[in-house]
Order: sequence, then C-alpha cells, then structure tokens
Amino acid sequence: MLIPSDSTGVFLVRLFQIYRDAVAKVGNFIKVSVREARPKNFLRKKRKIKSFVIRSNFRLIFFDTTAVWHCNNNCVILKKRLHTRGRVVLGPTTFLIKRKKFLRSFIKVL
Repeated sequence: MLIPSDSTGVFLVRLFQIYRDAVAKVGNFIKVSVREARPKNFLRKKRKIKSFVIRSNFRLIFFDTTAVWHCNNNCVILKKRLHTRGRVVLGPTTFLIKRKKFLRSFIKVL
C-alpha cells in the first residue's frame, strides 16, 4: 500500500505492477489501483492508473556515508507520461528525482 503525496483527493493506493525493476525505488514508474478516495472524486475506487515513486522506505547509503530514508512509501499520480493530476506535492523529496520536466509540472513543491 502506498500513500499518494499530491492534491488529487486519493488517500490510499495499491501497487500491482512495477516497470523495469523488481523492486520499486525512487524515480520508478509503477501501476496502482485506487483503494480509498474522497467522496465524489474524479478518481473512483478500483481505477487503475500510472504513478511515479518519490519517496521509499528503502535506505540509500552514499559514498560519503550519509543515508536517506523515509517512513512511508509515497507516489505521485500521473495523467500521461510526466504530467501530474495534482498541483502540489506534499512533504520532502530527495534530489534523486532529476527529471526537470517532472519538477516543472507543479505550481509549488512544499
């Protein structure tokens, strides 16, 4: 189960397909289904959508012995390619997301 960290009104999604790798890491595209959503939302339950992982529980250790990890696995819901459904990303993101087109598609990153 993943928690979307954007302003789409979806509270919980379930991962069922990972593109390319066997384990979803920061920056991977995944396919999810909506499990919980706001009432009368445009994304209903059981809808299958594409998503992008922005935070993960997986601990990343760098060469200078610093480590980065988060408490939850979070994703951002996409329309097509890197165009997002929500306008605001909530919470911190790592510098590993090096897709400028993705970062420019948001009005504000909190």
